[in-house]
Amino acid sequence: MPGGAGAGRVWAIVAGGALSHEDALRALAAGGAFLCGVDAGLDHALRLGLTPDLALGDFDSVSPGALARIREWGVPVERHPTAKDATDGELALQRALAERARAVHLFAAAGDRLDQTLATALLLPRFERSGLPVFGYAPGWRFRALVPAGRAATAWRVPARQGATISLIPLDRRCRGVSIHGAAYPLEDAVLYRERTLGTSNEARSDEVEVAVREGALLVLWSDGPSG
Repeated sequence: MPGGAGAGRVWAIVAGGALSHEDALRALAAGGAFLCGVDAGLDHALRLGLTPDLALGDFDSVSPGALARIREWGVPVERHPTAKDATDGELALQRALAERARAVHLFAAAGDRLDQTLATALLLPRFERSGLPVFGYAPGWRFRALVPAGRAATAWRVPARQGATISLIPLDRRCRGVSIHGAAYPLEDAVLYRERTLGTSNEARSDEVEVAVREGALLVLWSDGPSG
């Protein structure tokens, strides 16, 4: 319920997909982030020596040992039915939004379940529009959805290193006023279409890449290292 231990804090949500960026997760936990283990994400957290502040999900994929251990430790458990109208990841994001989290760092939400990965990406604009920035982590990649603030363009400096691959993918049918500066292939007030690949596979030419969008939800993805 809103007003709990996670209210107003940065959240680190650990789902049950392919875990990556473990150092970033540890750093967030050490810095006081509220740690939410989602189903098999509890196994990830315990393997890293982290104690979740909340366990959430239908728990159809978590190991029995991990679930028993967090119950022994008195970690609050929010159990949902297996037959439901939202994924466990969506429920965790909704809980963070209800708690007025400052931001969410979403780990292990991508992996060999392509359906879950795509569904998660398409969720992100809804939370950004509600004032909750969500930063996603996948093996070799990070991502965030940008949405305009009213009629003004939203600009954001991408935390990518020089040489990293950067891709801009429209989540709406069309994104207008798209710009990218500091990349090998700059754009200025461009229109990107969901069924075309114009914004895919750019390259950061500095550590000062900035992306802006005036209309439509734009997924920004950047690799951990230089493009191959």
